[in-house]
Amino acid sequence: MKFHIFFGKSAFVRVAGLILTVFIGLSGCRKGPRLETSVYRLIDLLRIENVVRSPLSGLSAAELASDRYPVESYPPANYPDNPLGLVRRHTIGNAESKVIFAPPGTEFRFDLDLPPDPVLSFALGVVRDANSAAAMSDESEKNGGVEFIIHLEAEGRREVVFRKHFELPPVRESRTLSYSPFRLEIPAGEGKARLRFITGGSKGAFALWYHPILYARRQDRPNVVLVSVDTLRADHVGAYGYGRNTTPHLDALAAGSAVFRNVFAPSSWTLPSHVSMLTGLECRRHGVYFENDRMDPSLPTLAALLKDRGYVCGAVTGGGFVSPFYGFSRGFDSYHIGNGDLSDPNLAAYAGADAERWLEQNGDMPFFLFLHTYQPHSPYRSPEDYARKYTGPNPKWLSWDFQADHGGWTNIFRPLPEAERQNVIGLYDGEIRYTDDALIGPLVEKLKALGLFDRTLLIVTSDHGEEFFEHGAWVHTWSLYGESLKVPLVVKFPGGKHAGRKVDPIVRLTDLAPTVLDVLGIEIPAGMFDGRSLVPLLEGREREDRSVLAEIAADVVENHGPARSAAGSGRDFLILNGPYKKENLSRFATPPPAMTPLELYDLAKDPGLEKNIAGAPAKTEVVRALTRAADLSSLESRTKTARKLSKEMESQLRALGYIK
Repeated sequence: MKFHIFFGKSAFVRVAGLILTVFIGLSGCRKGPRLETSVYRLIDLLRIENVVRSPLSGLSAAELASDRYPVESYPPANYPDNPLGLVRRHTIGNAESKVIFAPPGTEFRFDLDLPPDPVLSFALGVVRDANSAAAMSDESEKNGGVEFIIHLEAEGRREVVFRKHFELPPVRESRTLSYSPFRLEIPAGEGKARLRFITGGSKGAFALWYHPILYARRQDRPNVVLVSVDTLRADHVGAYGYGRNTTPHLDALAAGSAVFRNVFAPSSWTLPSHVSMLTGLECRRHGVYFENDRMDPSLPTLAALLKDRGYVCGAVTGGGFVSPFYGFSRGFDSYHIGNGDLSDPNLAAYAGADAERWLEQNGDMPFFLFLHTYQPHSPYRSPEDYARKYTGPNPKWLSWDFQADHGGWTNIFRPLPEAERQNVIGLYDGEIRYTDDALIGPLVEKLKALGLFDRTLLIVTSDHGEEFFEHGAWVHTWSLYGESLKVPLVVKFPGGKHAGRKVDPIVRLTDLAPTVLDVLGIEIPAGMFDGRSLVPLLEGREREDRSVLAEIAADVVENHGPARSAAGSGRDFLILNGPYKKENLSRFATPPPAMTPLELYDLAKDPGLEKNIAGAPAKTEVVRALTRAADLSSLESRTKTARKLSKEMESQLRALGYIK
């Protein structure tokens, strides 16, 4: 099956991203040629000695300019041995992909120890863009086409095991791509072999080998699926005691899983919280506080660590604050950033469908799938039957946009009549129910249908919660109260281990990455994470609450709020509030609620954080210790960099209601 894809500012870009996500793998961390898990990422193995010939050979560094390569492609970071710049990160539609650039006249080869029952998964592409047009002659256009060939040399024999001819894609104003995925069973037994990859045809054409991965079909390692339902607060989930039936599928999953009932996020908005989730680091260690911050490339991510140990890593996300722009794609074999506008009412269904296709293509390899959706995030806009499910008769709104319907950050402190507030909550609950029906339920069923469920570590959680004026404000990215920080965490272990366990001690999202590695039997170097594995809590080797740290910097996106930090020890939870800047107070149509610099709460007696007991004499030492832990002064010194967001990022953040 071959696709011709045309790229412009249209729905075709989304379709292109979807197609590429299903089949394409990026390559990240690099290892030697023999992996204990019998998985070879050939892109990672490419060195100059593997390149037999290339039209770029013999060119000087100055001649290897960016216009020699496809548009919107660049050498991967942390890849010092990239021969002739042939390994590229290439952005097409909504997917960022790692490819081997192989214009006709290219041959590269690999000497390998074939794993048992070997399979080669790859995709092919011929891209037409402004740079390829300059490289091709009229004669090349007449010859029109690229030949892709794979030779196998094993046991003294050489044979062509794959040959495919691609016509040049049509000429359009925007980029076009001819693309097809393939899966090839290698006709050789286990042992030493050489694979040759050859491209021929029209001189100057831009041909691409996507993610060639050689692997053993039969795998018995546990798989990992991490689901992040953006903006899902714990107390709106049935398994956490919510009265409405918002999550029947998640509740059914929870019945056979371990449920952690007191889980705190490290921040109250998407970007820093997801960085912590996927690195196991507190905000002050990873340093991502503002909308124009990016992850340090040296930070170990969960995907990079798993990929380094032979896991195939894929992501299906909603983009925005979890886009490759921030470094999230590092370590992933495929990274898809959404299908449809971020305000589309069917985001959860799109994400679920993309995830199911990815599982169909990659389920016979040991895999890590990160699945993220913005569905419950403002704007609350689900299909109408879900929008009406919890809003009662004659609601004022069947969708609600914090920016358009409430005035955005200017009116974050403006109250609504109780009936309208309940209308908004009902719409949020409808979003949750739709996510449960369109994503959680089908995902579980797909894993079961593919025979993967029992040996998969399946984690469902969120990055932060949502405020409905419990403390005088709306949405999130403003405060550090429980409605913003407490998230669900349901962990289904392979083989049903720990099923039905309810864990009450306080834990953190930073504990997720070390937990995954622990379950997979991967050694965790001392000091790598701020979080710790949750397994000791499940095995009775630990019973105490874990310390909590949460932060939000001043003036994040356009909220014009002060810096805040929080620290918890046991059931004592302290919040430090920085002062509002004088010039910012005039930006609010309704003044912010009265705020003290220091708040202390007893989580056991006051789970809603309503009674500030910071002044109690018995709490003097607790306040002193937690104030040192929260360390607001270091956070207040942080300011935004001059780095600018791309227009695409600004568009996505506008759709999510973060900016006007």
